[in-house]
Amino acid sequence: FVIYDDDSKVLYTEGEALHIRPQLTEDVYGRDSINRELDLNTRCTGLLQSPECIQTPKGWHILSPVTSAQISTVESFSFVYGAIEVKAKLPKGDWLYPEISLVPKSEAYGPGYESGRIRIALAYGNQELDNDLYAGGVLGHSDAARNYGLKKIFSYTHWTDAYHVYRIEWKPDSIVVKVDGVVFGTVYPPAGGFAIDHNIIQVDPAVADRWRKGTVLAPFDQEVKD
Repeated sequence: FVIYDDDSKVLYTEGEALHIRPQLTEDVYGRDSINRELDLNTRCTGLLQSPECIQTPKGWHILSPVTSAQISTVESFSFVYGAIEVKAKLPKGDWLYPEISLVPKSEAYGPGYESGRIRIALAYGNQELDNDLYAGGVLGHSDAARNYGLKKIFSYTHWTDAYHVYRIEWKPDSIVVKVDGVVFGTVYPPAGGFAIDHNIIQVDPAVADRWRKGTVLAPFDQEVKD
């Protein structure tokens, strides 16, 4: 559960520099808020009344102690198919969840992940957690659907230690993921498209039926924004 908030103290420009400065959740939502239920309600960009918008802490599983911000090009730029390359140094720190993704401009196949999401780079900021980098395609809200089209690569040094070049080559029949010029995975749809595996990835049959109306790569065949 990640909280991206519209807060000028978290995301702002100064001179020609863009700043993202995460805040403690308790500074935003009040003392001990990480141990209470949080409902983002209509401020949530996920599925209302779902775990994307409502979280209840259970034992050691507290709410995220940090809130951050998300930048989108929805009003300025979008495309379908092609290559995108990002040179970035991902932030380091506990509870940080740096992710660079391509999100559908319109939710042609349904809300949220039902319309797919292409991840360019995701590596956890916690140095003790793991040294894996993830990229590829997210097909739904279940764990199976989130991981089905993701590829990962391990590094003996942490991904937050230096700048790296993250690249996606998005074609009508596949998604190739690279880092620093090295291919570490290609996402191919099965014959008949991802809808064929809707039981494996725990996607609702109605969602799979909508994918069947698209191309073989559906839901990854719509215009996206960064």
